[in-house]
Amino acid sequence: MPSGGRTSTTLRLAFNLQRLPLFQVSLLSPILWVLYHYPREARTREVGMAGRGWILTAYALFSLAAPAALQAQAVAMPSEEEMTTLARLHIELNAARDEFNNAIAAIHEVQAQQDARDELANKRAEILAKYSSTELEYQQKIFSVSTDSEQRALFDEKIQEVLESPPPA
Repeated sequence: MPSGGRTSTTLRLAFNLQRLPLFQVSLLSPILWVLYHYPREARTREVGMAGRGWILTAYALFSLAAPAALQAQAVAMPSEEEMTTLARLHIELNAARDEFNNAIAAIHEVQAQQDARDELANKRAEILAKYSSTELEYQQKIFSVSTDSEQRALFDEKIQEVLESPPPA
């Protein structure tokens, strides 16, 4: 192992950096360079007020850039037709999950439980295909609805409309 334990520090930072957007990683690259190229002993001896100042400045810029990145990721408000389709999809998936929960509560054999899980997975795939959606798209839309109060209000309204309307023939 290299002196100062820089391999473990670098590996941990590299692992955590995989989750960050590219511009945030670029802000951290000077810090990573110092952590990798200087042993721990040299970093602690040589870092004075100026070095700490650069690190604090980089951290402050990183902290200020994160909320801006989240705002840039804001999703456009879906149309009422799209929200109605999402509400129908959500209701059907919830009904399938409820049926599965009722069925699995009465099953005690391991193989029968696995068969019930497989049946649920197949049924979910059929429902998603019926609405021309994927599991990932559905999860992204539900997350968007869950985190935006305007979308949530519209989604709840559409859920009520779908539940009160007669089922399509």
